[in-house]
Amino acid sequence: MTGAISYAPFERELRATFRYGSKTVDTRRGFILRRLNTGKAHYAEASPLPGHSLETLEEVALALELGKLKSSPSLCFAMEALDYEGGNLPVRSNALLQAGTLEEARAELLGFLKQGYTHCKIKLGVLSVSEIADLMDANSDFLFRLDANRTLNPRSLDALIKQLDHRRLLDRIDYLEEPFEEIWQSADFSNAPLAFAADESAPTGERAVDLLSAKNPPKVVILKPTVQGSLTALSSLLDVLAEKKIRTVITSAIETEVGRRAILAFLSRHAREVAGISTGFLFKQNYLEDRASWASVPPISSAEQAWLDSLRWQESKW
Repeated sequence: MTGAISYAPFERELRATFRYGSKTVDTRRGFILRRLNTGKAHYAEASPLPGHSLETLEEVALALELGKLKSSPSLCFAMEALDYEGGNLPVRSNALLQAGTLEEARAELLGFLKQGYTHCKIKLGVLSVSEIADLMDANSDFLFRLDANRTLNPRSLDALIKQLDHRRLLDRIDYLEEPFEEIWQSADFSNAPLAFAADESAPTGERAVDLLSAKNPPKVVILKPTVQGSLTALSSLLDVLAEKKIRTVITSAIETEVGRRAILAFLSRHAREVAGISTGFLFKQNYLEDRASWASVPPISSAEQAWLDSLRWQESKW
């Protein structure tokens, strides 16, 4: 596709402080790219995730100004997304529990069930293990994905498994997500009665071989396209991991509608697993409705277009 590229910085407020690992964010910052072709605008997003991405916002800004791509994963993702066409495969997403109390969580899960969700992700530490067990016991229609958020060590992991096993809830766990380096290389959990997922901080690309040759290779790998980089490279990695019988789950990284739409387009051509992309509710203003499933990639709404038009656009040297 031809056409000059322009770009605009953005900052969007989140509904509440969002915690991932040791990082917290109140706003999401990044860049929207725009390419005009035969009178139609195509958009993409380059938004490094602080604490996970290999590049900073300043480095992306300089690359956009000079027209030099270098090795920016989020910018590589954005440049390919400008030309990417969606497919015809349906896409499903898990729900993300945000409630802070058990009663709020019960109400939230009921809402998820009415919306058609089948998988729910819960971050450990927000609710106690006993409260999470109560939720799982009362909601047999869900599979649960637990995200430890760097809170586990071999001893606490063993205690968690024993508590869930005592409640006969282990078969309700789709997987347990935790950074690869801190758990799988420290002890032998290869015979543990649940699946472990290496989160987005795990080695990817050429270093993905570290996952496969590790003492305890994970059963699942979590991939964030805007953190890992180009769609082409991601497709190759998906194929390699599939050959090794390692599941992959594609998730968002707090992107705006532009970035989430690009991930939806990618998944509509490579749908293999329930994804984690219903994260629009994290923003104070959300222009792309969160859903349990999408039959096609939604178009840009008038409200989103108004937001895009309000940005301060400048020309890139590309």
